[in-house]
Amino acid sequence: MARSSFATSSLFYLNRDTVLLKFLPLIIFFLVLINSAFASETIEWDQLKPPPPKSDIVLPNLTDSQLRKIQEIFWLTHSKESEISQKIEKIKLELKKEGVDADEVFRIREEYIAHKKSEAETVNHDIDGKVVRMSGFLIPTKFKENIIVSEFLLVPSVGASIHMPLPQPNQIVRVSFPKGFTVKTLRQPVLVEGIINSNLHSDNLHIIDGNKLVTMGYSLRAVHVSDL
Repeated sequence: MARSSFATSSLFYLNRDTVLLKFLPLIIFFLVLINSAFASETIEWDQLKPPPPKSDIVLPNLTDSQLRKIQEIFWLTHSKESEISQKIEKIKLELKKEGVDADEVFRIREEYIAHKKSEAETVNHDIDGKVVRMSGFLIPTKFKENIIVSEFLLVPSVGASIHMPLPQPNQIVRVSFPKGFTVKTLRQPVLVEGIINSNLHSDNLHIIDGNKLVTMGYSLRAVHVSDL
């Protein structure tokens, strides 16, 4: 009876080992696949800026004197002075004699501004859902407690506040890290790992010394944040 039990047990382990050996390559394949799926990819800031949309805008070649006249028209347009229209028409007439159409210059200016805005807000959708690793400088926007941040902006260069211009939207990553990260100094670069998605949006955020409307190009759910 004991011999029969031993034989049955041996047969069980033999079959189990045989099955394991048979499916071992498949198991290894899936383990490698899972590891690849969650392995982080290093992303550089340039990768967040896709090639800008094509433009055939040609800026007029103006002299310093003509530029000053165009600027004067601009300020007069936004002024509350009396007899503004007469002053503007006088300057436009002077420019026209020099071969410059002021209205056309302003039209091209608006077109150029719209193009640059589009360029700054163009995001890279190819990285959506990827697990990435990025380095940069953080700007705290939400604190968990004291000096522990749970949300911050990741930017490529150090130094930003309500009184200083932020990078263009496709160079700002809004990072969420509920676990919290202890900030030692804002001048120290950090390494962030997590899932990134293109997400062009604007929000009123508290940045260091006051509230500011910020347009951001990306969101990232961090799983790890550390000093570099």
